[in-house]
Amino acid sequence: MKKEQDTGGFTLLEVMMAMAIIGIMCAALLGSLMHIDMNNRRFHDDNVAYRACHQWVETLMSQDMDTMLLQDGSTFTVTGLSTGPQTGTVTLTDLMWGPTGAKADKAYEIRIRIPAVNITLTAIRTRT
Repeated sequence: MKKEQDTGGFTLLEVMMAMAIIGIMCAALLGSLMHIDMNNRRFHDDNVAYRACHQWVETLMSQDMDTMLLQDGSTFTVTGLSTGPQTGTVTLTDLMWGPTGAKADKAYEIRIRIPAVNITLTAIRTRT
């Protein structure tokens, strides 16, 4: 009497093919997770930098005009970024609103910029 062979298992070739497919899927998944993490860090840095710029604009808008004008050209440091501390600048520009030939001094553009994360916030302040 002849015994039947057991054919219920997988061959070595089938196991190797399944492992290759799983390896390719894992590599793609890890690449996607790394991309998600990089985007998350960039969005976090943009958010922190934007909030720092907004805080500077609000501070300058709340000061009297002469005190605000003293801040032209000043720098500040933003911490809490994944790339480390970054420097921002304050620029005030006279928009030359006023009578022709007279010193304008009626409105200023406030520009707060953090070049490392490419964030610029602009506001207009008028003399009242």
